[in-house]
Amino acid sequence: MKDSSGSPTLFLALILFTAACERLPTSEFYEVDGIISANALSVEKQKGWEPVDIPLTASLISQNQIDQRGTLDFTFYIRNPGVYGIWVMGSIYPGSETSSVNIRITDEENFLLERYQLMPDESTIPQWISRDHNGESLFAKFERRGFYTVTVETGGLPGVIIHKLHLTLDNLREPVGMGYPETRSPAVDPVLEKREHTVRIPPGWAFGLLTDRTDYDSWELKADGCTTVIGSCNSFKNRKVDLVSDTKRHDELRLAHKTSMGNESGRGFLLAHAPGLDDPLFKKYPALWFPDGGPGEATIGQQVKRLADPGHPLYEVPYLAFTESSGKDELLRWVQLQAFSNFMFIPLKQIEELLLEQEDERQLLQLVEEYADLRRRLFPYIYSYTLRSRTTREKMITGKRGYPGQYLFGEAFWAAPLVSGEAASRSVRFPEGVWYNYHTHELYEGGQSWIVEEQEYRFPLFVKAGSIIPYRPESVPIEAGNNEVLILDIYTGDAGTFRLYEDDGISTDYRRGEFSTVAFRWFEHEDYGTFNIGAMVRGFEGQTETRKYKLRFLFAERPVTVTANGDLVDEGRGEGLWHYSEEENALVIDWEQEQRRRTEFKIRFR
Repeated sequence: MKDSSGSPTLFLALILFTAACERLPTSEFYEVDGIISANALSVEKQKGWEPVDIPLTASLISQNQIDQRGTLDFTFYIRNPGVYGIWVMGSIYPGSETSSVNIRITDEENFLLERYQLMPDESTIPQWISRDHNGESLFAKFERRGFYTVTVETGGLPGVIIHKLHLTLDNLREPVGMGYPETRSPAVDPVLEKREHTVRIPPGWAFGLLTDRTDYDSWELKADGCTTVIGSCNSFKNRKVDLVSDTKRHDELRLAHKTSMGNESGRGFLLAHAPGLDDPLFKKYPALWFPDGGPGEATIGQQVKRLADPGHPLYEVPYLAFTESSGKDELLRWVQLQAFSNFMFIPLKQIEELLLEQEDERQLLQLVEEYADLRRRLFPYIYSYTLRSRTTREKMITGKRGYPGQYLFGEAFWAAPLVSGEAASRSVRFPEGVWYNYHTHELYEGGQSWIVEEQEYRFPLFVKAGSIIPYRPESVPIEAGNNEVLILDIYTGDAGTFRLYEDDGISTDYRRGEFSTVAFRWFEHEDYGTFNIGAMVRGFEGQTETRKYKLRFLFAERPVTVTANGDLVDEGRGEGLWHYSEEENALVIDWEQEQRRRTEFKIRFR
């Protein structure tokens, strides 16, 4: 647009140019687009605080300071006045005398704006704190431009771990995982900088089954690969990595990953101890694991927290693996959770040992096989989310603050794991929308909590209305299967979309654009619905030209007519026909089409 009288485009460009040329006073940290992000190790060294290497990261820890307040000052410059939410990543080292931490917020004239008392958890892993000891949210109002300081006070006591400080205007950009990159330059947007962190895709087979052994003669369940954490495996050529040195940990990770590639065109895969998570390089070398450090319920609870709690540093990891199983009473729960994690690790050695102790060994074996089969059949759904991790840096498993112990597995599934081995009822808080129980098909209105009766030996799992979930028809090792035939389950009751992602699963060609996507869309009107199979976008060597679909519209009424691109589809069983299953309460359409073709189905119900 060109308008000499003063167009919005010209006006915006002038504002951006003026902001870029603005000369700001020198400061340790700056507010950038409503965000201040500061690492404790970056502040000017202050008496009574020393660097400490703790699991996952390096931080500052307070020392014993007689007759001292034990202060740590974060000073920053605010350009956009307003009300800011305050977040502190910290903890209390286990066994320390300290139980609380004070926070003071002052302006450049040392006028006190706010004061809070925090009660961090005892842990060697710092986590985000946004509430004081009374449960009130931490906020500060900055009324004008200028310098401000957040001061951490320990009362001179040792053992306070402080890793990071985060402030966000109107609390719109809450930190997750390790938070945003530091705002040490007013010209670098932390949101955009974090979005640039490279995430590489593991090989396709890694999303199947991983195990701790290569001898499957006495085991009916064939694994896709074996781990390097438990022992040597032919599949990985014994590529175990132990990252010990703080200065070399990512160099070692890079070299080990390169070795695991086998050749320059192959994808690497290893299971390495989680390194210092402040360095985003770890996202380039999947996957990471972290020891659980305890048996039974605590172990499963820890796993769920690391997967689903946005305040936990490991939430940052796009591909996080669990390789340590819990005790025998929790084994089945553990296997179920694995099926709905980034990777599914099956402890074959432990299972075979337990089979000797079980009275009904076949039941345990069948349940393990059932969830392993479901995992493999869900491969098209799971693998499609690698594209989201790569392009938007948002991982497949996402949690919500205020929904502890529950998480989204993709956008369709809401998981509410039980940490107890016994069947029980539990309160499940659902996000907005309409949700179906995956096992019983019971319906729940979202935005509230419901008491859900847990089905014995069933993982508590729910599916959002409008979801489109692709399955492979058979459970086979990932590399032995393909997507030439797909079952699409469409959960009626709301509109929804899904984008299927495919590549060759073994090479790095996807980084050069050699992959494909197909978009599916379901929309409901008053008396009819439309379903679209989009034309394939892009492509890669070896991809099939046609695909067969079995479309299953669940919880749908019996239709009056079905059309495809305006042409009537006849009722019956077989390719190009539709039928209605009274038993499943589902409309089923068997369809085959060219990948480059687009089809729109119109289903009239009344």
